[in-house]
Amino acid sequence: MLSQWIVEYLQWVFLLILLLNLAQRRQYETAARKRLATLYIAAGLILFYAVAHVIRLLEISDWWLLPTGVALVFALTRGESAVRAFRLYCRGCGSRLSLASIVYQDSNLCSDCRFGEPPETPYEEVDERKD
Repeated sequence: MLSQWIVEYLQWVFLLILLLNLAQRRQYETAARKRLATLYIAAGLILFYAVAHVIRLLEISDWWLLPTGVALVFALTRGESAVRAFRLYCRGCGSRLSLASIVYQDSNLCSDCRFGEPPETPYEEVDERKD
């Protein structure tokens, strides 16, 4: 039952990831590592899709998807992996990144940190004494 759902719908997720990869191609200078990461994710999904398809054809238990899923998650998240390339927060100041920075910037820096400007902190105390 689960394998049938995966065979029917995972292809659309795969297609969306490949479309994202094509969009990243225009930003080749700044998103080369993230473009490669999306290809790794797509390859992992193809493997998972193939296993689900074989399970469905052989009519064996869907429990065989569990070791495949665990291996896929392990492979995509270990070390400096494909999934870890996409960070939500700036490495420099910790502020939330925009969607364009998450998808297209390998540096994982906000625009302030990327262009060398110090980020503004709302609670910074200003010393008004001038020596």
